[in-house]
Amino acid sequence: MKDYLQKAGKGWRITCAIACTFAAMLFLLFFVILCVQASHQNLFNSDGMGFLAALLIMALLCYFTVFLAWRLWSGSQSKNGITAMPTWFIQMFGVCFLVGSAIVAITGGSKITFVENLCIASAMIYVGRNIARHKNPRK
Repeated sequence: MKDYLQKAGKGWRITCAIACTFAAMLFLLFFVILCVQASHQNLFNSDGMGFLAALLIMALLCYFTVFLAWRLWSGSQSKNGITAMPTWFIQMFGVCFLVGSAIVAITGGSKITFVENLCIASAMIYVGRNIARHKNPRK
């Protein structure tokens, strides 16, 4: 069985750091554009929460890509000693991904896509078990 939690080489780490830095700059640019657009169209005073939710999501995406890029550039790892992102973040992202996939499937999305997303979300939710198994292999 392939070990997906093995150490990545310096080349992969730098490549991923460049990609995360680029993504963080894009998310920051989108966030600034949304803020400027909102101020010009006076969207901050409207009753709709959709625009504020979009701003919040963009801010969170920007924050986490900056955090991950910083971790990749510095070469530091989380407390588990294996992943760059904390285990709790990976698990919570898996839960949010699963909930979002379920909402899309219920409101008319593809059921097959939901099953595929369920597999991906399960891997994220149970990543802690895989890390524990990696640290303490059975003999």
